[in-house]
Amino acid sequence: MRKHRGWIVLLCCAFLYFSLPAAVHTRVADGVSAAVSWVKRQVAPSAEKAAPHQSSTTSASTASTAATAKEAIVPTGKLAARYTYSFAPHTDRTVQQLFTAALNIYNQTDIVKLTPGSTGQFTNHLTLSSYQKVQTNGEAVILGLGGPQITRWTGAKQATVNHASARLNLAYRSRLNVATAVHELGHALGLAHSTAPDSVMFPTDRNVSKLSPADLAGLRAIYSR
Repeated sequence: MRKHRGWIVLLCCAFLYFSLPAAVHTRVADGVSAAVSWVKRQVAPSAEKAAPHQSSTTSASTASTAATAKEAIVPTGKLAARYTYSFAPHTDRTVQQLFTAALNIYNQTDIVKLTPGSTGQFTNHLTLSSYQKVQTNGEAVILGLGGPQITRWTGAKQATVNHASARLNLAYRSRLNVATAVHELGHALGLAHSTAPDSVMFPTDRNVSKLSPADLAGLRAIYSR
């Protein structure tokens, strides 16, 4: 009986409503409409106040640009901005050309200075080369490798030195470009991967060879001695 009680009450209300004169129906409908309008007027001001706050938050988030992060082993403000570089023996000529273009891009920043030369115990040096490795078993294609090698001297001669390397993979020669060379040089100089699509340090090749403002800020943070 308890299960059907609700239906019985509903049917009784419906019977009473439809037994009323048409004029009463109109008044009831008008009352419901007025109630709905009142609720809308109460809700509308709150929505209008919330909208500007939400817009302001979105704008601030879009405008903020963090510096590209550095590799964990790279100290801040300890490395000299001057590097020598050399190509390893038997480095592919096309790879040399790509790295040369990438070196010019970094030199144009006036943050680091990269010049041809031999390695030294207490001087920063970049070793550039090519290699060949085909990825198998569904592995992601790797177009190049690069990274820093930090040494800290604490004896009579105190220094922090980066003997870094950068390489391009000839197994995917047709996909190599200046952007890949800039990316691997960025790792060698201390920059880590970035989640920003306009960064040269984005992990997937998007053919971006221009250093973004965040990339430049990341370099300055590393070489701000």
